[in-house]
Amino acid sequence: MTPEELLKPRYKVIADWPGSNLKIGTTLRQEITDYYSFEEDEKAFTTHRKNLDQYPHLFRKLQWWEERTLEEMPQYIKFDNIVYKTIEWRIGVEMECRTIGNRGAAPARKFLPATEQDYLTYQTIKQ
Repeated sequence: MTPEELLKPRYKVIADWPGSNLKIGTTLRQEITDYYSFEEDEKAFTTHRKNLDQYPHLFRKLQWWEERTLEEMPQYIKFDNIVYKTIEWRIGVEMECRTIGNRGAAPARKFLPATEQDYLTYQTIKQ
């Protein structure tokens, strides 16, 4: 996935409300049109709620790295204008990664996704 795709807002349904046909635990993602679409089993459900942040008792905004598969995680990440190439991602209490140049694993919440071009640019600037 591209960094742009990873950074698109996603929300998890955390409560039921009258007339809702969404199951608790369903993940909603924001599309360019500001509508939200149902990600479960590729069903084509959409809702006209444009600002799910106004309903924190119904929806929880997911961080970019939350509830992702290992395959979805980026190969490059950045922190404080430093771009790293990842060696491995692992799922524990939270998503963690190891990078070239770092011995231990660090939580994904400290990073933002980056591209290979970001990494190559950083390498040339660093030298």
